[in-house]
Amino acid sequence: MIQRGGQVVIKMLSDVKQRMIKPLITETIETVSPVERTVQDSKGETYLLRIRPYKTPDTRIDGAVIALFDLEPAKSRKGGSQ
Repeated sequence: MIQRGGQVVIKMLSDVKQRMIKPLITETIETVSPVERTVQDSKGETYLLRIRPYKTPDTRIDGAVIALFDLEPAKSRKGGSQ
């Protein structure tokens, strides 16, 4: 399993609305275009979800690469600087 900061990425994905993620993965693979959305998990924490097509060295599309970026630290910095 992939780990990030002691949290399991797969757990984070399950907390973000899966019903929304599966169609985005399909869209990314079918259109060969990246998708980017701001999403929230069940605790209300905000993430940037980025899905890109996975291309093999011979440029075949063979899945998707999913990245979640925690936006909460950025919000905390903005709030503290005002």
